[in-house]
Amino acid sequence: MLLARGRPLKDLSTCAQVILSQLTCHDSIGGVVSQFHTSVAVEKKENNNNVEIIKRLAETTGRSLDIAYTAIVHQLGITQRFFQQGGFGDLNVVNFHEDVQRFDHWPPSHFDEVSIDWKREKKGDGFSIFHGKFKTPCTGTAYDALPVESRTVHVRWIRPNSRDLSGNPTVVHLAATGDHGFSRRETLLAVPLAREHGIGSVILESPYYGLRKPSYQQGAKLRFVSDLLLLGRATIEEALFLLYWLRQNEGDETKLGVSGLSMGGVHSCMISSLYPGDVALAPLLAPRSAASAYVSGALFHATGWNALMRDAKERSDELLEAVNRESRSSSRISASRAVVNKNERMMKATGNWLANWSKGFSDQMAKLLARDAAHGSELEFQESVALLEVVLETYTDVTRFPVPRRPDACVIVAATEDAYVSRESVDEMHKFLKGSELRWVPGGHVSSFVLHHDEFRRAIKDAMARL
Repeated sequence: MLLARGRPLKDLSTCAQVILSQLTCHDSIGGVVSQFHTSVAVEKKENNNNVEIIKRLAETTGRSLDIAYTAIVHQLGITQRFFQQGGFGDLNVVNFHEDVQRFDHWPPSHFDEVSIDWKREKKGDGFSIFHGKFKTPCTGTAYDALPVESRTVHVRWIRPNSRDLSGNPTVVHLAATGDHGFSRRETLLAVPLAREHGIGSVILESPYYGLRKPSYQQGAKLRFVSDLLLLGRATIEEALFLLYWLRQNEGDETKLGVSGLSMGGVHSCMISSLYPGDVALAPLLAPRSAASAYVSGALFHATGWNALMRDAKERSDELLEAVNRESRSSSRISASRAVVNKNERMMKATGNWLANWSKGFSDQMAKLLARDAAHGSELEFQESVALLEVVLETYTDVTRFPVPRRPDACVIVAATEDAYVSRESVDEMHKFLKGSELRWVPGGHVSSFVLHHDEFRRAIKDAMARL
């Protein structure tokens, strides 16, 4: 337990030491939250002063906590890095334009072939909890590329017992990076929303996580960049199917929403863009694209640059050909903002992440950041950073998608000291979602995951109310 029962923390430095000791036990932020929040809840009952100390600490050192977590866990080799085993992988598993066109005609014909097997697990105070599973609606190349374990979708439905003539308003919750299972989203978001506001929740477990994690994968660390793209591709289609199922089974008047933390927030934006009806949207601690986190944010530390350098050196033409194909515009998708000329982009990308990471860093931290470059030439290292940025900007930029039907029913929550998600990235997403509301919470990415679930629930509730 983070805070020992009956042993109040007396100062901020002690709080910092305990928080960091807890963070180093997990390979992703999602793995930290449940135990951390449970501990804070216990301490809150016994000593409110300690909780306030932790909040003040988070507000003033949130960025440092984000950086310390990623630096300690990944630079010291406590856990494997993202893409360390395989590099970029096969980018052809996602065909950006064809995949989007699958939803031009609604509903897609294959949705009627999918059925959910529901079983009630328990009945709570004012709500019931059901576990469901179904075969992923993904077909073709995407289905074949998914690990066998990821082809079966697992969901948790928290359904309020009360029901009016318009049905239960329901939100689909999407996972953050490393969020295995349902417990965090169920305990901290779904159950309070059901009890306090009568809002139902369907919690989707992402491919590669929890019950869907392939046996060969270590924790949340995906082997290939293409796994990250495929995870998003499958999540989007599965969530769209869930919205379709809810509309069919909860009634035409039921208010529907979609929300997600961090990576899940990116996916929630894409889903709301492709869903043809009105849907509320609450992206929480989410960037405009994954490049913000992996290239210019704290996940830079968690990335396997050696494998990416090898791929950038050996497969540069092949990878850029795939990016070139997917970066073009079409009737529903805008052109990628990434510049594919690798020499020009290399300089721009390198300048971006060096500039962002140089602010407030000591010479020693700068050496840690550049340590991977020692395994290859500086030019190869810069090229791998640039290529990853171009790939992620091409495949994960939410502003390439159509503007959702109801951006006015969108509430964005971002953290003031977030080292994973830049203010620039948040502002760009807010500008794209014209009419949305942007709310800032004090602290960093990690601390906000732990301390601001009340603000996340409020954002979901308010977004739903605007439909």
